[in-house]
Amino acid sequence: MKKEIEALLRSDDAVLRLNQFTRLTRWKVYELGKIEPKYDGLEVSFSINSAIEYTQEIKARDWQGIVEEVKEATTTAFELASERLNKELSNGYVLEFVKR
Repeated sequence: MKKEIEALLRSDDAVLRLNQFTRLTRWKVYELGKIEPKYDGLEVSFSINSAIEYTQEIKARDWQGIVEEVKEATTTAFELASERLNKELSNGYVLEFVKR
């Protein structure tokens, strides 16, 4: 995975799918005629189900820093998902009933 993250960092616009829930997105915005980017974005996004999504900006630009920030974001995303699912369960929300 280190090679893939390093390749993502070298790109101007790319997405790296880490697993079924998580992706890293990289993009740069340039001003007309400028060599250095005006904005250099890197974010981790989670799509846990169709109703629970979470995105966090990644500030690090080295492999180890990115891994640490993604770990922290993963914990936050799944804590938020757990809170929401527990609240829905407590409120009696049912997505679908299937008779077998």
